[in-house]
Amino acid sequence: MAGVLHIIDAETATDALRQLAAVVAPDDQVVSVGPVDVPREFTVPVQRIHRPLGSAAVEGLAARAPVGQVQLVQAWSVAAAQAGEAIARRKGCEMVVHLPHFPPLRRLDCLAVLASWGNVAVTVPTEACRGRLVAEGLSASIVHVLPPASAAIQDRPALRTRTRRALGVSDEHHLMVAPGALTQQAGHKYACWVFAVLREIRSDVRLLVPGEGPARPSVQYFASTLGYDREIHMPAGRIGLADALAAADVVVSLPTGDDPGVSLAAALVAGLPVVAWATADVQELTGGSRAAALSPVGDVRGASAESLRLLDEPAAAGALASAAAAWAGPRYSVAAAGAALERIRSTLHQGAWA
Repeated sequence: MAGVLHIIDAETATDALRQLAAVVAPDDQVVSVGPVDVPREFTVPVQRIHRPLGSAAVEGLAARAPVGQVQLVQAWSVAAAQAGEAIARRKGCEMVVHLPHFPPLRRLDCLAVLASWGNVAVTVPTEACRGRLVAEGLSASIVHVLPPASAAIQDRPALRTRTRRALGVSDEHHLMVAPGALTQQAGHKYACWVFAVLREIRSDVRLLVPGEGPARPSVQYFASTLGYDREIHMPAGRIGLADALAAADVVVSLPTGDDPGVSLAAALVAGLPVVAWATADVQELTGGSRAAALSPVGDVRGASAESLRLLDEPAAAGALASAAAAWAGPRYSVAAAGAALERIRSTLHQGAWA
């Protein structure tokens, strides 16, 4: 799609960056307002505009662009959308604001103001999240579901061998992986807790927490109190999501709020057995119990039991993995996300800014 400008900033979540990497076209332009910590596998070229210029510099970029060159602005956080609004107004083009999960309360008012100006669509990964935004006052006509997108892992056997070797994890070990950015409600402490329960029963389990994020120090400290911190690997962003999933035997996703849509979808597409807590978003992403072993939110004992069952019963793990791939493959492909984005854009009309 010609004339597409993507805007990211420090508030752009890791899952949003992965979604951007999946749907970006070769001739799209990506601009970063201020520094952005990108995941290891994010290889999209980014033009960086450093603060304090920030939004003003983005607006200047729009002013210099020939008329018609910018036809669509895609903002990958609410703050990025505040910068993108200046471009969309100047160019009379559409703007799509992508949210990886329900936004912080402090950003809801900003989102509502942006949405009221017209010519804006908002995307979220699930109908459950869409319903929450509509309940908070956003118009149902502008909030859309953009399914998380994930490509197949390339050269998976070699990637598995290389990653496990780098971690010091042998073929005899069972590696649990807790993907997703380390945020307060992403559930990585609970994943460590579940691992510690299993480690009391089996000596051959290990845990990999590959992500980065603001909750990392807290998660790392909690892991150190469990007595197995040397068997909990937190490699500070040196291992990408595809590397981690290729090395995994079981994926554990235990969010209490910030649901890791793209990371969870990637695990399902990869055909891995997943143990997860049944938030509304996770239930929707996994088709209920079709594609994952679910237990109630906060139920560490239930998540531990499901994880142990999948380790003890390879046939059950294999059946769940096959069901996950069959469920997620057609739903969370890059092509499916691209088609959904085109449908969303068709609801907008150029020049409709209030």
